[in-house]
Amino acid sequence: MKKTILLFLLFPAIAHAVTSWWLTVEFAATETHIEGIPVTKLDPSWVSASALTREKIPKEALASDEMDPMKEFNYRFDIEKDINGDGKNEKILTGVYKDKNKKSGRFVLVLEKDKSKWKKSFVFSFEEKSGFSILNETSEGVIFWTFCMECGMASYIKWDGKKFYIEW
Repeated sequence: MKKTILLFLLFPAIAHAVTSWWLTVEFAATETHIEGIPVTKLDPSWVSASALTREKIPKEALASDEMDPMKEFNYRFDIEKDINGDGKNEKILTGVYKDKNKKSGRFVLVLEKDKSKWKKSFVFSFEEKSGFSILNETSEGVIFWTFCMECGMASYIKWDGKKFYIEW
């Protein structure tokens, strides 16, 4: 009985010590434009959105981790790369949104250049807390989107010859 009570008393401290900041941090969707595009053009149900940046991460969150996996493993909030093979770079970025029903979520967005401006090519979003998400590339150059920098779970952003899609 004493061992069981001791475990219950220790578990919250252990769980707190191993929870990475990116699993708990939330971001506010405060902007009406992303890369010059009204958020309603990205999704008609959105009223605000924000692209994630390193500067938007609370300083105490970054300071809580001895190693910075973003720098260590080259995670980024946006990547410019030609992923559809047309010879022009797309811009892929992550962010959070709030919709007309005051629900929030995360998104990944692919933009293409139209003359000198970015235009939406693809957006994938889902309702959840307005939490962290980030991008990286596999050794083969495939871009992936993830919510965790240590768990190995990700979705791949791919081109099928006609359109972008997410492969889980």
